Amino acid sequence: MISLEGAKRVRDKLVARLQGRQDVIGVGIVRHGDGYGVQVNLSAEGISLPPEIDGVPIRTRVIGPVVAQRLSPLSGENQRTG
Repeated sequence: MISLEGAKRVRDKLVARLQGRQDVIGVGIVRHGDGYGVQVNLSAEGISLPPEIDGVPIRTRVIGPVVAQRLSPLSGENQRTG
């Protein structure tokens, strides 16, 4: 079972290794069985990572490009009250 601290160390290594790549959207910690693993979110296929680093499982997931959305006010916001 991989501890949360172990997964964080590997996540930090991957963040440093992948920094600046346009196809990497994010790197995070995920549950993996009874322990933890690292997930790399990608905008498209094309990156090859080992299945594990220092015993920590590595998973890639293509989520597609991230596009900023216009923020709309919540219902009732921006309304003046008497």
